[in-house]
Amino acid sequence: MVKISSKLIIIIAGMMAALVITAPAVQAKSASGSWGTSKVSANLGVASALSVCYTPTTNVPAPGGFAFDGVRIRTGPYLDCPTAGLGYTTHSVTTHCWAPGDTVGSYHTWTYLTDNTTGKKGWSTDAYLTKPSLARC
Repeated sequence: MVKISSKLIIIIAGMMAALVITAPAVQAKSASGSWGTSKVSANLGVASALSVCYTPTTNVPAPGGFAFDGVRIRTGPYLDCPTAGLGYTTHSVTTHCWAPGDTVGSYHTWTYLTDNTTGKKGWSTDAYLTKPSLARC
């Protein structure tokens, strides 16, 4: 069991973000049942070091498609976000919205979509889509 007395600060400016965690007192209960206290502080960096993988709330459905086979569907508009599935040119796709993300080729926008064939939802770079979303997330 852990008790944390802390302050959490998240600063977001557009797609720029920094996360600072300060925990003046962290208490942990050991297996023997005794409590111990220590101080913890962490600075997790700024925008380029912090990729936010997320599901947007904007939903403007429109038909879309994959331009290539094996296009990664990710959990966020960044290359280091985990892959949720793969899209293929034969799959039915619904796009929902777009947002800026990592640059792929000359494209810096990503579309949040649903692969209707597999049921997978996530982000794919507009570089690999035939019809990216026109609605901003």
